[in-house]
Amino acid sequence: MSARALCNVSEEAHLASFWTGFAWMNHHRFSVLTIRHYIAKIAHWSRYLEHQGFLETDRLNATTINDFLENHLSVCLNKHGHPQRKDLVSFSIHRFLSYLEEIDCPLLPPQEVMPHQELVDGYIRWLRDDQDLSVGTLNLRRNYLTRFIDAELSNQKDLKSLSGVQVESLFLNYARGRGPSARRSMQATLRTFFRFCLAEGHLSQDLSLFIPTLRTYRLSRVPRGLGPSDGEKLIQSIKTKSKAGIRDRAMILMLHTYGVRGVHVRCLRLEDIDWRKELICFRPAKKGKEVRLPLTPRVAESLLRYLEQARPDSQSPVIFLTAHAPYRPLEHYNLTQIIRDHSLKAGLDIPSRGSHIFRHGFATRTLAQGESLKTIADLLGHRHLSTTFQYTKVDFQALDRVALPWPEVLS
Repeated sequence: MSARALCNVSEEAHLASFWTGFAWMNHHRFSVLTIRHYIAKIAHWSRYLEHQGFLETDRLNATTINDFLENHLSVCLNKHGHPQRKDLVSFSIHRFLSYLEEIDCPLLPPQEVMPHQELVDGYIRWLRDDQDLSVGTLNLRRNYLTRFIDAELSNQKDLKSLSGVQVESLFLNYARGRGPSARRSMQATLRTFFRFCLAEGHLSQDLSLFIPTLRTYRLSRVPRGLGPSDGEKLIQSIKTKSKAGIRDRAMILMLHTYGVRGVHVRCLRLEDIDWRKELICFRPAKKGKEVRLPLTPRVAESLLRYLEQARPDSQSPVIFLTAHAPYRPLEHYNLTQIIRDHSLKAGLDIPSRGSHIFRHGFATRTLAQGESLKTIADLLGHRHLSTTFQYTKVDFQALDRVALPWPEVLS
């Protein structure tokens, strides 16, 4: 079914020539009703552009979108006499613009080239090909480098004119007011970037030496884990009436049961489940080890229910996919948002909403049950036992045995 047939759009409509191609949503398994809604909202925008005198030779930009969303929708009523949902219309328009960008549509303004774009692309290729970094780490490095260049180096045309004092000042300016994780990520990004630039001849001196070392103390923090009762409360609070709820419960139950990283669950594949031998395999992540564990009946039941009732029809080998088309594997921020939403709905007051709270909680429970650090390291997939040492600080039974008695007050 063509896009025009879906909403009976006139052949002469302003953006109609692009709507037939926009039926690619059908190939991405969007429902017919969803496609109708999208195109109807875009047709509304098209009629507004035509009324405003927009020509086919003009370029679509942020102004043409904001004028429609802010000025027109505020006074425009739908057929039932209700105000238009600006968020839904905006989402439809931006989905359409993403499609136009894919086909290099002439209606879009030429993309602005970021300063030092070729250098950034070369740096990412170097990290991928020579350093063998994962896709997630590559995206992280690109995001931090782009952020730093936009904020600090947008007017710096030649990197060779940078001095060590400038680099130190720029980094400290960025790090001010940001958390330890953001500072460490920026530190690692800039050090490797400047080393790459030196090797490629873009710098005459090694500016990575001028990135200050941020003092951190090993094992200085107590792991913040989710307690057993809170974990069960969270799992039980997840409603499984929707497909997304069935998926979310299966993922969170897996995190709570095995203490694996979020990336282990997000990247879990169909072939990683051995139903006959009742085993589940989590592939190496962050240079850790492969972990093969028993497939517990509770996890198996929730996983099977998701595969049979809630998983979209997709050729992707990854098990857990987005709940709405276009269906694709979840990103780390998707999983974090899922945990955050369900934690808030369950009324849990926890220090962190990320998947690592389950990992810390698993290690704490296992240690309290008397398991050795070597066993915990194997279960968590740690290559080095020193990585597991942080959990010794939450062995409260052992701390109780070495604690000195409180001195009595003598009258």
